[in-house]
Amino acid sequence: MSSSANRRPRVAGQRRRPLREEGLLDAGPQTPDATETPHSDVDLEDGEGAVDEEDVVESESSVEDEGDAERDLVPESDLDGVASVERQAISRSLALPAVVLALCLALLATVLVVTHKDPGERARAASAATATARSALEQVLSYNYSTMTQQLPASQALLTGTFKQEFGETMTKTIVPLAQKDKTVVKARVYEAGVMSQTDDTVTVQAFVNQARTSDTQKEPSIDQNRVIATMTRSGNRWLVSSLKAY
Repeated sequence: MSSSANRRPRVAGQRRRPLREEGLLDAGPQTPDATETPHSDVDLEDGEGAVDEEDVVESESSVEDEGDAERDLVPESDLDGVASVERQAISRSLALPAVVLALCLALLATVLVVTHKDPGERARAASAATATARSALEQVLSYNYSTMTQQLPASQALLTGTFKQEFGETMTKTIVPLAQKDKTVVKARVYEAGVMSQTDDTVTVQAFVNQARTSDTQKEPSIDQNRVIATMTRSGNRWLVSSLKAY
């Protein structure tokens, strides 16, 4: 018989013994060792170790069926609840950046309004209030005994707030009687004025005022030098005196 007929079939993965092991290559044909346990032959086609392809397909199908069965056991209401929670979480995650963006835009708009405000407006307001204070003080602090009663309404028109009423009462009860008695004439003149402080609606002006006074008892005019602090308050398009202090 041919030597190929007696050759044992090799099992996949079985290592072939090296020919040079223990001098087999040089020693010639050797009798197999009786104590060596022969490898069991496995028939890859018809033997017991063969794997049936149909069994593999059936096992995969059973795994898929079990997975479908487990999914079928979860109630649809629970699935809807999970989806609702996920949607709410997504909505909150999207809402937060929107709120932050809105706040940033509002802050940016405020900054733009402030920075783009006319830088010359403040200077123009101070200049207008100071000029009005000059003319108002010269009129309010000047009087003539013969025309004081007629002059009072015009002077009060330059004032505002509680100071307007206080000025009218003081002039009527105190200044007018004394001026008419002594025939006093006072001429006021502002020779210097400047801004002490300023807000959007008020300007505090310090003025140096000279008052030239004459009367029946004093024919030669006397000069009274006064420092006056006038608070000018915006009233529409006008600046009016809301407070007056001399020192």
